[in-house]
Amino acid sequence: KKIEVSKKTLEKKRRERINLCIRRLKELICKHTTEKERKRRSTCNNLWAIYPKWEKADIIELGVELLEESLNQISKNTECNDFIDSDLPSPSCTNSVPISQVPLPPNPITKSRNEKSIWRPF
Repeated sequence: KKIEVSKKTLEKKRRERINLCIRRLKELICKHTTEKERKRRSTCNNLWAIYPKWEKADIIELGVELLEESLNQISKNTECNDFIDSDLPSPSCTNSVPISQVPLPPNPITKSRNEKSIWRPF
């Protein structure tokens, strides 16, 4: 038996999921960056530095930027580690940070016991 769900209800649930993820991303960005760094990254205005006034696009933009930087740094360090076993110098490794100091992507925020799982139509 197929349960029919209205498009309005599906859209509402979809928006709730998007907004929840954006809030989580905002919390992670604030937890792992300083206000000074957020101001430095803001090219047009200080929205990233003023926590409550961020727009969703700003949050996503900064999250993507930070993820790309982390992945590039991890990639650089992996490349450097490949040269450790050989005697060849790697020019890209001269100013790199040891892999133990590279910040790993944070663990997702865990749900509280009172929070229900997110309903998804698929």
